[in-house]
Amino acid sequence: MGPSKLKSKKKRSNFLAKAFSRYLPDSYSIAILLAIIVFLSGVIFTESTIMDMVGYFGNGIPSLFNFGMQMALILITGHSLASSKSVKNMLISLSGIPKTATQGIVFTAVACMFLNYMNWGLGMIGGALLAKQVATKNRKIHYPLLIALVYGATIIRGFSTSIPLIVATPGHFLEESIGVVPIGQTLFSYWNIVISIGLIILLALSGKIMMPPEDEVISIPEHLTEVETTEDPVDSNTFAEKFSHSKILSFSLSAVLLVYCVNYFMNVGTLNISIDIVIILFMAMGIILHGNLMNYKTAVKNAVNVTSGIMIQFPIYAGIMAMMKTSGLAAMMSQWFVSVSTQDSFPLTSLLSASIVNIFVPSGGGQWAIQAPIMMPAAADLGVDTAKTIMAIAWGDALTNQIQPFWALPILGVAGLGIKDIMGYCATWCLVAGLFIAGVLFIL
Repeated sequence: MGPSKLKSKKKRSNFLAKAFSRYLPDSYSIAILLAIIVFLSGVIFTESTIMDMVGYFGNGIPSLFNFGMQMALILITGHSLASSKSVKNMLISLSGIPKTATQGIVFTAVACMFLNYMNWGLGMIGGALLAKQVATKNRKIHYPLLIALVYGATIIRGFSTSIPLIVATPGHFLEESIGVVPIGQTLFSYWNIVISIGLIILLALSGKIMMPPEDEVISIPEHLTEVETTEDPVDSNTFAEKFSHSKILSFSLSAVLLVYCVNYFMNVGTLNISIDIVIILFMAMGIILHGNLMNYKTAVKNAVNVTSGIMIQFPIYAGIMAMMKTSGLAAMMSQWFVSVSTQDSFPLTSLLSASIVNIFVPSGGGQWAIQAPIMMPAAADLGVDTAKTIMAIAWGDALTNQIQPFWALPILGVAGLGIKDIMGYCATWCLVAGLFIAGVLFIL
């Protein structure tokens, strides 16, 4: 690519980034806007009344209470773990590997892809924490772009991807019609490996191309580089303080948690590492590395602020998902895509329909429950490969996450940015990744 073409692409991507930064509302406003769109669509296009939609929304709100708590805990425990001296030193060492801004961009993109491939919870929190250290080490790196790449890496479909893991588990709700589909036919199929490797390369290249000129670089804010103090001084004359700072207490709790995790890994029959296990591991390691429960308590207190976005937005999305499902809007959208599909185009229409539904139902498992009963029988009737249809839906679920604030909230909480700071870059990446995924699904 010649210098003039590279410069032109940078101008276009920078224009998009500036436009989103200037005009995109905050993520909470976006969630409310989506709720209004779904509410009105349900009244207009389905037989649901206004009061029906009100009921769907209200009844759906509690459905993400448990998941919202999980997200809050993975943020708090991950942030607390990273604030320990040992982990902070490790992140600092890793962040020293890239020596230039370009190397920092590429290094972060590739590292986050691998972290997300192993587990999406580790990828989000670990990636955001690593990016902060990379940006701290090299002030010539455009911080919003770096965090956008952390979010961009969540697109990869790896060991913790819910849809292929659901169909690989005996007893899933579609077993009678499609059977048990092993991950060797989905995640580890040759065409899916091509998609995965291609996306790793493309994310790194996209990051390089989207780098702004040096005079437009926004470095990491100074307050985000400050070291948080978690050391809690002990009053040696007070028995209560000595007891509270006892290493025996902290190591006893950590030992129980770690034994539980070891037992889990010895007995579980899947590669999936549940979000609950990630939280327990983060908690156990955090307590150990902080030395005592009081130091860990201080670290948790410092981390709580990053959960505010989740606490106020997840209930809104829970209501949106309930309205989409119960009103029949999601099923209506999927059925329309089926009606215009052919055998050759079906993987692409599956990808596109899943991408659109995902904007309103940003949950892999929830989306599968809505779309699978429609898409899978249609795939069988058209003679389309079952595994490819499954992964087309899974990739569609991943694709529009890049322009959906829902999954960005944990990363933004750690990074200290807003959705408008990264969305321009994410939208560009969504387009690039979508064209590539669609091309591979169509050709292979």
